Amino acid sequence: MVKEELLTLLHDEEVRRKIVEIVRFGVKSPASKSARIAAMKIDLLFLLCDGDIREEILKIVQSDDKISAQSAKNPVKPKTSAKATPQTEKPKQITSTGADTDIMALRNKIRSRLTNKPAPEPSPVVEDEKVDEPSDLKFTYISEKICPICEEKTRIVQCKTRLVADTLDIDFCMHYKNFNPYLYTIWVCEKCGYAADETRFQDRYADKVRKGVRKFLSENDMRTPFVETRTAEEALAFYESAIFFNETFEMSKGRQGGLYQKMAWICRIEGDVEREKEYLLKAAELYEVSLDSERYPIGKVSDTAATYIVAVNYFMLKEYDKASYYLNQIVGNPNLRSTAPKIHEKARHIWQDIRAMKIKK
Repeated sequence: MVKEELLTLLHDEEVRRKIVEIVRFGVKSPASKSARIAAMKIDLLFLLCDGDIREEILKIVQSDDKISAQSAKNPVKPKTSAKATPQTEKPKQITSTGADTDIMALRNKIRSRLTNKPAPEPSPVVEDEKVDEPSDLKFTYISEKICPICEEKTRIVQCKTRLVADTLDIDFCMHYKNFNPYLYTIWVCEKCGYAADETRFQDRYADKVRKGVRKFLSENDMRTPFVETRTAEEALAFYESAIFFNETFEMSKGRQGGLYQKMAWICRIEGDVEREKEYLLKAAELYEVSLDSERYPIGKVSDTAATYIVAVNYFMLKEYDKASYYLNQIVGNPNLRSTAPKIHEKARHIWQDIRAMKIKK
């Protein structure tokens, strides 16, 4: 439902009465006989952040509209929720160190990026000529997976394995021809809203973590529409959601660092230099904390690889002293020549570049 449709429905007497029940008595107000009105409760909650919608609802609450006698006698007490009283209560906050910590802001950011996508312009009809499908659909396919949290089947967009690699950056960002697979790294459950990178989504979770996430999702609707193709902005929003779940329920700085690293890669491919720098710095800082406090490997990342990422990120950010500190840990370790030869070689070349720059100065 778009804003214009809702504003039109707000002038319907039955709709207005239903909204009065929702706003005054919470989302558990008496059920309406109209399926259309019952269905719009969710749409209403999605659009409450819009100023015009709030103003119209405020007029309804302050008007003389009457609700049913049964509802007035047995009002349902509103839950302590940002959904029940959007005008007065602040969204729930959870202490965090990385992504957006405002639950409502994060949820609405993702939803708005998905629901406000401009309609694609119709392709011109050309006789005897096949119209090409959107480019990403050539490299992806839809599969079904079991969500590790709600344990329901959900659709997932996966990348095909036969992608043509083009170039590799010094921080392992791979560029592919005509496609960016990092847009689809995050898997999102369309049933409950849980988001995680593709490897973590398929891992077995500890009961404590699973119960904690499930309880949170039962109290906060994080569901988003399923989309088959993603823009860079939509992908970044899903990364923010995955980081939020990680830092709230698992607290793995190494995993968070890896997600921020991929966000930097997306911005690099899109040519967004400023945001790339922001995410590179966050990734470096999180990996630094992780190396001092967490046991490696974390996923497929070894402590040597994490150290290298910290070094190369600072190098790209032109913080050469910090980069040299971590490069020395790799170059100065003779064992890594045999155990991690590629990383050792890359680190040695970067260390020599920094040394040459210092000599020129």
